[in-house]
Amino acid sequence: MPAGGVSPGEAAAGRRCRDRALLFWGERDPACQIEFGDELGAALRATRVLHLDCNHWTVLERPAEVAAALEAHWAQGTGR
Repeated sequence: MPAGGVSPGEAAAGRRCRDRALLFWGERDPACQIEFGDELGAALRATRVLHLDCNHWTVLERPAEVAAALEAHWAQGTGR
């Protein structure tokens, strides 16, 4: 559990995704471990949890990988 003491289920409570969701997470995130990201992805019913070789700031640390993942995700449509 991260320093804030919130579980993945609590973080996602009432926030189930109706559309396809992509969650990206830093494998070396010092604030929230990768397991938290995996559990949050499951709680949100995300279609994918992308593990990136970085810390907490995935978009800043791995912009090309995040952009490519988002482009691929969006190209697949909403999945409704």
